[in-house]
Amino acid sequence: MEYLKKAIEFIKGDARHFQILFLGMFLTYGLLFLSWDFSASHVASVFIAALASQIFWILFSKAGWDSLKSALITALGLSILLKGQNEWVLAFAAFLAIQSKFIFRLNGKHFFNPANFGIVVSAYLTGQTWTSPGQWGSGVALFLFVVACGLLVLHSSSRLGTGLLFLGGLFTLDFLYYIAYQGWPMDFVWHKYTNGSLLLFSFFMITDPRSTPSHPLVRHLWVILLSVISFYFTSFYYMQNVFIKVLFVGSLFTPLLDKWFKHKAFQWKINLTNKMNTKNLITAVVLALLLAPLNLAAFCGFYVAKAGSEIYNNKSEVILVRNGKILTVTMSNDFKGNVKDFAMVVPVPEVLRERDIKVVDRSIFASLDAYSAPRLVEYYDHNPCGNFIEYDKLERMSSVAESNVPSTRKSLENKEVKIEASYSIGEYDILILSSTESKALKTWLKTNGYAIPENAEEVLDPYIKDNLKFFVVKVNVENMKKGNFDYLRPIQITYESERFMLPIRLGMANAQGAQDLLVYAFSKTGRIETSNYRTVKMPTGNNIPTFVLQNFSDFYSKTFDHQYAANNEQAVFLEYAWEVTPTFNGMKCDPCIGPPPMTNELNKAGVSWGMQNSGEKVYFTRLHVRYTRNKFPQDLQFIETPNKENYQARYVITHPAYGEMKCKEGLQYQQKLLSRQKSEVFNYAQLTNQKAEDFKWYYKDASVSSKVQNKWGGVFSLTHLLLLWAFLLLMAVAYKTFSLLKTPK
Repeated sequence: MEYLKKAIEFIKGDARHFQILFLGMFLTYGLLFLSWDFSASHVASVFIAALASQIFWILFSKAGWDSLKSALITALGLSILLKGQNEWVLAFAAFLAIQSKFIFRLNGKHFFNPANFGIVVSAYLTGQTWTSPGQWGSGVALFLFVVACGLLVLHSSSRLGTGLLFLGGLFTLDFLYYIAYQGWPMDFVWHKYTNGSLLLFSFFMITDPRSTPSHPLVRHLWVILLSVISFYFTSFYYMQNVFIKVLFVGSLFTPLLDKWFKHKAFQWKINLTNKMNTKNLITAVVLALLLAPLNLAAFCGFYVAKAGSEIYNNKSEVILVRNGKILTVTMSNDFKGNVKDFAMVVPVPEVLRERDIKVVDRSIFASLDAYSAPRLVEYYDHNPCGNFIEYDKLERMSSVAESNVPSTRKSLENKEVKIEASYSIGEYDILILSSTESKALKTWLKTNGYAIPENAEEVLDPYIKDNLKFFVVKVNVENMKKGNFDYLRPIQITYESERFMLPIRLGMANAQGAQDLLVYAFSKTGRIETSNYRTVKMPTGNNIPTFVLQNFSDFYSKTFDHQYAANNEQAVFLEYAWEVTPTFNGMKCDPCIGPPPMTNELNKAGVSWGMQNSGEKVYFTRLHVRYTRNKFPQDLQFIETPNKENYQARYVITHPAYGEMKCKEGLQYQQKLLSRQKSEVFNYAQLTNQKAEDFKWYYKDASVSSKVQNKWGGVFSLTHLLLLWAFLLLMAVAYKTFSLLKTPK
């Protein structure tokens, strides 16, 4: 107890100790439980570069050894927020961050937050670092824990008002615009505020007492202004990572504000004995509980059908091609019902011209799916006692899902619904509609004989108030007959937009259960990921039993189901990422299920720059989303990253050797084979969330009965309980310690 008391006294002696403790916990949580694509060497490079740079300045300036704490905080912040292509660019970011403290300073005070400076400048100079806003995911337990820790840190550093004003100002604007004006439901906004990246920025970066204005009133006005600017660029220009960029620019004005409004500069070394009393701690906890949100309870559009018809929209495929601000979307969907009775409604940012709309062959989806689908690779052992030729490796792939696309028909306008354009393209009649209110658009569709989902108004209204148009499609049966098509071909649209997103909320209007969406995305820059949800890699490279050959699709389906559940049903899964430039001579996959997309296929997909010998690279990403209304309250928002690392979901089967094995090497091989087969069953049980003992027949030793049940299943619920337990324990220890310290000796 005495050692614990001394440890807590040490921590409370300097606000930086709280920061180091909590940031260290967040980094550990992310690496262990959030499947971050971040190696130990990446973290080590950041810490070594930051601490080495700080030591250099300690030796050749007036900085004391105590300043290593600040360098440690910077290293933790960079490790949590920044990603990079390799260790060197991350080390460079850490180097820049520490240099900024000693180069950009006036009157003994630096005016850039070091981690913020390292993130922004390294991304600009190298083009190989980036931040992933969605990497933390969102959740009530995470929100509660981060807020509670943040409140303690901010209170200890006298910056509690700064963090709360930033979040409060931002939330007020979001509430007024998205909920009060546009009509989005509450969970749409809550999703943003339960995101760990925003919370960590608000409590551990913008509140840096050494780089923010010193005068309290000026600092509060400054941070409110930053929240207004952040809201503006996020809501109207759809900028990604806008908070980090706005803070960087805002920091340039800190020296001027400090010069015009004099105030004593903050010093880290303070005595917290009198400041951190029981009353203040209880206040922090109550604030955290009050701020914690309740657990409130598609594709790009929804389908409408003739009255009396039923519609199911459970699976769809989309090709996204991003080239600057130009977005090309190719849509292919799975539905049931009579084709002539179906329509599709998709929000678009502008009135599309006829040349912006194409009907493409469905084979492009089959080609991309076959090339990028999770795959199974087979190897064959050779008999160690004989001169056998090793078999060549074989590849198999998961089954390709078929899909179709429905559409809509033209009708008369009314005062609230305007037909901006109408086209007949291929087997489709197409309208571009604008509307002033959702009820009018719903009435318009009903008047023309279509049964609209009951909750359509709730979904349509925000898009209408966001000045979006509606791309409405219906099958022209006569044209379909003339073209001799027995299926509906995918539709491709191209438009210019600042936002890079898919409005999946419309697809939930008539959904029955979870929906699956496959996204095939192309970019010049690198891998594409979601910015408002976690992007998680599917397990890969696992050795699995040979019986999986009987039904690989069933195995992968169970594996995906398990990953979906283990990630709280709120993640987007990466299944493939590779460069597919036609002039690129290296391997496009290992193994390759089929040939990579050729120039003509890339052109069909909308990749205008993917020409032979064009010199410009094409990066291909395959994402798999399974979404429901309560787990995906926001539309999918994407971000292009400079991440060029190759990845594929692949699983390995190794067939055992056959024949007599009476030689010494053969006996050794059989022992190793038994161990390997047990390991394969173990892997299979882990991946599919089943019991290993149910498959002990696979190997010869039937006595093995180890259970491998859901190693990571329920990890989020368990993690949440542990976080809450740790938080309550911390509060109890702090309460007891401060009570003892207040007691007269």
